[in-house]
Amino acid sequence: MNLLFDDFIARSGSPEKAAMRLQEELRVAPPEVPKEVVFTAGKEYHFFAERAQGFHYHISNHEQDAVEHCAIRLEGVRNVTLRGNGAKLSMHGCLVPIALVNCQNVTIEDLSIDYPFPSVHQLQVIEADAARDEMLCEICGDAEFHLEDNRIVFRAENREIRPYWCMPFEANRHLVYRCADHQLYAPKQPTLRMEDPRRVRFIHPNRCFQAGQRLVLRDAHRPAPACFAYLSNNIVFQGVDIHFSDGMGFLVQRCEDITLTHCACVPSPTQSWRYFSCLADATHFVGCRGTIRVEESRFEQMGDDAINVHGVYLSNLVREDAHTLLASYCHHESWGFRWGEPGDRLRLLSSDTMEELPGEWTIQTISPVDAPTEDGAKSWRITTVEPLPKLDAAKRWGIENTTWTPDVLFRRNTVRNNRARGALFTTRGEVRCEENCFDHVHGCAILVCGDCGKWFESGACGKVIITGNDFIDNLTAEYEFCEAVISVAPHFTASVEPKAPLHGTIEVTANRFTTFDVPLLYAHSAKRVVFQNNTVRVSNDYLPWHPNRQPVVLRQVPEADDGFIQ
Repeated sequence: MNLLFDDFIARSGSPEKAAMRLQEELRVAPPEVPKEVVFTAGKEYHFFAERAQGFHYHISNHEQDAVEHCAIRLEGVRNVTLRGNGAKLSMHGCLVPIALVNCQNVTIEDLSIDYPFPSVHQLQVIEADAARDEMLCEICGDAEFHLEDNRIVFRAENREIRPYWCMPFEANRHLVYRCADHQLYAPKQPTLRMEDPRRVRFIHPNRCFQAGQRLVLRDAHRPAPACFAYLSNNIVFQGVDIHFSDGMGFLVQRCEDITLTHCACVPSPTQSWRYFSCLADATHFVGCRGTIRVEESRFEQMGDDAINVHGVYLSNLVREDAHTLLASYCHHESWGFRWGEPGDRLRLLSSDTMEELPGEWTIQTISPVDAPTEDGAKSWRITTVEPLPKLDAAKRWGIENTTWTPDVLFRRNTVRNNRARGALFTTRGEVRCEENCFDHVHGCAILVCGDCGKWFESGACGKVIITGNDFIDNLTAEYEFCEAVISVAPHFTASVEPKAPLHGTIEVTANRFTTFDVPLLYAHSAKRVVFQNNTVRVSNDYLPWHPNRQPVVLRQVPEADDGFIQ
């Protein structure tokens, strides 16, 4: 069954209405029949937020009060391929380009997504005069702006953006050495003055900035990802290029078996002045299961990590009786979506030490406490098949859904010139991170973390295999948990060491490090760590700076299986 998207436009009058009619036709089509939606090769399709379909899903790790509009939304469909043929989806205003909800066997292929007027803006430093304590900057692109209260205010397509943070890049597109998460108007408020229609002079600027640098400006909001998938299985993104998003590039929550291949989150190829791609992570997977495959893809110059895989701990536990718990989402950007269902298995742990109680429990029923349905719920009443242990009310406790923990294959990807970290893994499944190139990641290249007190990102890793990768001058600035190029650093809020390690086996083998600094591997709270057959080449491109310079100390952790480094 072939459907031409342009036919829907001809009958409906606009791409936005065409997308709505497409959704209706796919919903009534026989679900087992393969369906192809074909876009015209190389054509540019413009979608406007004010005309697009409105909806509200609670999207993890994004602004929960944002009112979303969606360009193309598929809900409750099966066996569908969107064949882009190199088409470009241009987004105007704040909207989600593609959303897949309650879908099975859907493939999105061979298209690109961009915003002609992104909410991220950029300055180029023309002059930086330390003697006069002044800096002259030029506004890149053609967004409208004005000065208000000594700050730059941008306006485009009915959106007003007041950026405060900036990512400083050198002209060669590397993030500036030891210059992470800087404020544009700090350490003291500069005086701003217009020099000509596109140039602004800063008097008393932040002295970190130098002539030739590009300052990517952003605020702290992330209202919408580019591609969103929820409650779906067997979803494939192939050849999908994202040049900007108002949040994550690909945000996948509570899905099973997801594949990304030959995808990209990279700056716009047609607007060469841009030094940025996605506002936040390139790919982000929350509470999924099955297998996550990300292969042969490029992630460059985004505002956060290339991949982040985790679950969500519920906390604030109250034991009502021997079979009933009350528990809540605790992070302000992660709530309102399905957390568990009958038959899922649970583990209980101390929020402070991350130590798990022995045993597992099965969900018998789960229902929202503070909302009529799971949509928008923060608190849950959970009954279990097995009796619950008594919990010390003086301590903080959390629960993890261990049924929804995926295996991950992250292979033959390029991660380059991005803020924060390269790859984050917190899942009980097996993780294979192999044959990738981590090139000038501003923080650590790989982080194995987990915490139940700040981000509430769950997942005690079972086995992480890091092999055949190239690490090139990573860790040029300081970010949270970045203790080495490869950092195994769970977050404990207690002052005492846990009695048992959180993570299982970490294997770092046959990798190639080109590095200017000492800390290659930091491992805390892992049962078994293997570091062998790796090669190291000294780089002189930067001066060593990292404080981790202590020799390796091997210590047998109680209850650990082996506890060794090779």
